[in-house]
Amino acid sequence: MSIQRGSVLVALVLMAGCTGNPDLVEPELGLVKGRVTLDGEPVAGVQVTFIPQGSGKPDSSSEVGAVSTAITDADGNYELLYKDDVPGAAVGTHLIQIMRDEGVRPDEDGNVTAGPTGPPIPVQWGMASQETREVAAGENEINFDLISDQ
Repeated sequence: MSIQRGSVLVALVLMAGCTGNPDLVEPELGLVKGRVTLDGEPVAGVQVTFIPQGSGKPDSSSEVGAVSTAITDADGNYELLYKDDVPGAAVGTHLIQIMRDEGVRPDEDGNVTAGPTGPPIPVQWGMASQETREVAAGENEINFDLISDQ
């Protein structure tokens, strides 16, 4: 096989992989917004993640949708985004994680700071979270009233 034919074959295989699974049906989405507070105060700049869980039924599709995320604003408000710029989350049960962004960011004066800012988020809402919430079709308001670890 020539190099040119090999390049064309590789390009065709890559293009086929980019078209996605034609049998994949995107899940129904519900719009989700809410507010995160810690000890009654709004929590700014935390990532809220909704991870869809399977139905547990052996005959159900393994495709339950993508993870939806948001970053809270200065008042602790968030609105979830599904893939790209599509608002919402898959309808169904979701595992919830709420964590501070560990990245590097500029402060109000433009100086670069590293690490999280603000009080720590309780550990039960982190990577090992067992907290779940239901997302229904239509509009959902899901607030999180967190209590500091004592």
